[in-house]
Amino acid sequence: MADRLTEGRYFCRVESQEVKLSQNDNWMVNLWIKPMLFDPGGNEEKVAVEAGQLENHRLIYFGTITKKSVKRVVKELRAVGFTGDDPALLHKTDGEHDLSGKEAWFILRWRPSNDDRPDFESWRPETIREASAPSPVTDQQLAELTAKFGSEFASGSGETAEVSKSEWSANEL
Repeated sequence: MADRLTEGRYFCRVESQEVKLSQNDNWMVNLWIKPMLFDPGGNEEKVAVEAGQLENHRLIYFGTITKKSVKRVVKELRAVGFTGDDPALLHKTDGEHDLSGKEAWFILRWRPSNDDRPDFESWRPETIREASAPSPVTDQQLAELTAKFGSEFASGSGETAEVSKSEWSANEL
């Protein structure tokens, strides 16, 4: 059994919640979560998370609300199922604003500590990224593109280049 959970997607159930002030006087929404499935990605089947794997893990989503982070936190809480229009409603654990029992995908990332302590877990609800429109391209930028790479296009004269597997792996984005 690994000492720490693998980074990636976990299907989790919210166990409890609270709203509190942090030591820095920032408001926080904390959700205690229980991972149930791990998604290894690709075509692999999802794997059940065993109780023994969860020992010594924090398993808390910290949604710190600041002017800079509030939109992201609202989006994450919506992904978990919060439908209210007042963050204070998250402090009440009864009725429609109780997230206990709600299930959602969370992303686990290991973050380096700012001091000599070990890396720490960072859990975030999975959200859908909004697509942004491509930036307009100017004629000057197109001229720079041609100056930089035009000769490569011209010299190819329609031939297909062969690339070895090692070259492909070394040049992956």
